[in-house]
Amino acid sequence: GAQYGEHRVSLLAFVRRGGPGFAPGDNRRLLDSVTLAVADPRPPTVAMDASVAAGAMRVVPPGGSVSLSLATRTLSGVPLGGARVTLRWRVDGRPTPPTCSYCLLPRDEAAEGEEGEELPSSGEEVLVTGGDGSLAAEWSPPPNASRPLKLGDSLHLSFEWVGPTREVV
Repeated sequence: GAQYGEHRVSLLAFVRRGGPGFAPGDNRRLLDSVTLAVADPRPPTVAMDASVAAGAMRVVPPGGSVSLSLATRTLSGVPLGGARVTLRWRVDGRPTPPTCSYCLLPRDEAAEGEEGEELPSSGEEVLVTGGDGSLAAEWSPPPNASRPLKLGDSLHLSFEWVGPTREVV
């Protein structure tokens, strides 16, 4: 770990020996430096819980949705209503299997995807918790996504919330 206090960080460039402005044998040139202060971080004051709702399926059929559950609160347990949580999502298509010259079974061309698809499809949207600091919602990629969910896709979700004291959770 880093030691508490001030630390100087320098960016050096290595150049050919004897270049302009260098003493003979000197092969370093200082490009820039900065002083960093390492101190005790402020402990977190809030927490966010994000999950797939209890009893919800983790497999989403094409055109289906995901049951999400969000809760925002202080670390002492007080719910924080009206929290604006950013949901970032990405759909990764199933990789196309390599062509098999000796396979006897026909390829599943419908599941492999179409030529020229834009992969991955991604975006973000803001979800707002209710007065009790919670949100339960059915969510699916918006209809203006570059392509809908297909069989074999992977759906990735991440959540970010900037709490009332500007800490990122």
